[in-house]
Amino acid sequence: MFDPGCLANDFAPYERVRPRLQYLPTDSRVIAPVPNKGPLLVQRFIQAIYEGARTVISKSETLVSIGYSFNNHDKASCDSILRVLAESRNGRLIVVSPDAREVSLKLEQCYPCLCVCAISKTFKDWAADSFYY
Repeated sequence: MFDPGCLANDFAPYERVRPRLQYLPTDSRVIAPVPNKGPLLVQRFIQAIYEGARTVISKSETLVSIGYSFNNHDKASCDSILRVLAESRNGRLIVVSPDAREVSLKLEQCYPCLCVCAISKTFKDWAADSFYY
């Protein structure tokens, strides 16, 4: 299990919270600051992965994002993918997260040609709803 809280002790006065299987609201999490990943994205392997992803997405109509916040530090990572989706025929992004509405509003401002569908649920609740969108 991915445990980002293991870094919490490095950011006083926060303490580590053991991971649980339910959703922890963003304002209750300790998220370590991550520098811009942009310079690392030019590496040959990363470029090959992104090119493959852009090819698949350009032929797709829908991309589903589960629990991803699309924060400003990640813009270099996701910008080219979202641009390709916005340019694809009937491109649509489905954002599944308890804070999906806020995320979708931010994305709609950055990518006005992209249709963003917000599903404000945890993955568990979305699954219980038969992945309805």
